[in-house]
Amino acid sequence: MQSPSNSVLIRLQTYIQHNRDYQFFIGYPLEKPTQWMRVVKFDRAGLQVEQGLIFSYKDVLAFIVAYPSGEILDAENIFYPLPRWINFIRKEEKRLQEILVPENLRFGNRFLRVVHEKNQSDRRKYYYNTTLINLCNEKIRVEKFAAYSRYGSIYILNTVTGGYFSKKQFKEWYDIDEHGWIEPGQIATDRNNNGVSSCYWVYFCVSQSGREFVAGELYPGAKPWWKFW
Repeated sequence: MQSPSNSVLIRLQTYIQHNRDYQFFIGYPLEKPTQWMRVVKFDRAGLQVEQGLIFSYKDVLAFIVAYPSGEILDAENIFYPLPRWINFIRKEEKRLQEILVPENLRFGNRFLRVVHEKNQSDRRKYYYNTTLINLCNEKIRVEKFAAYSRYGSIYILNTVTGGYFSKKQFKEWYDIDEHGWIEPGQIATDRNNNGVSSCYWVYFCVSQSGREFVAGELYPGAKPWWKFW
């Protein structure tokens, strides 16, 4: 049984509240969907699709939320064919076996602060914000990033793709402009990070002057934050 806090209704409303340029699709007919309809308008009455039909949020059983590039952010009761230009995140042909030494992040953490925290207004279970703050007096750009999970006494790269996430994905996930630069003092947030287990989120960066560094912080896991919720 799906957790009520991660229901279709809660998730759709959350993405709409983000006020981002996500792409929304719902399955039609609602009871037994066989085609995807693009959502073009949201209001209190419900969702309006390109064909002019309006549906209540609570009646939607299948949906897709995707970034502007077409990469799927979230979906429920997905079926094929997918809408044109919409696709799942691409996986690497061979998983990378990269090891992280947490002590090596100290230098880079002087320039970029990474903060993980539960958004109290976000009703989705096991979702959290990951926020980056540029501590430099110059612009910085994330070239790639990844999560590292603990196996025994070491941390090994562990992502859904099997490799690093790209700077293009960083710009979409963290809502950065097309040039990819984070200004001095600027805050960039991924509001859709999720998971239960602890891991390090690590960012490989370059400054406008060409200085390269690596920063990151441990996400301690879900239980310490909301085990009593």
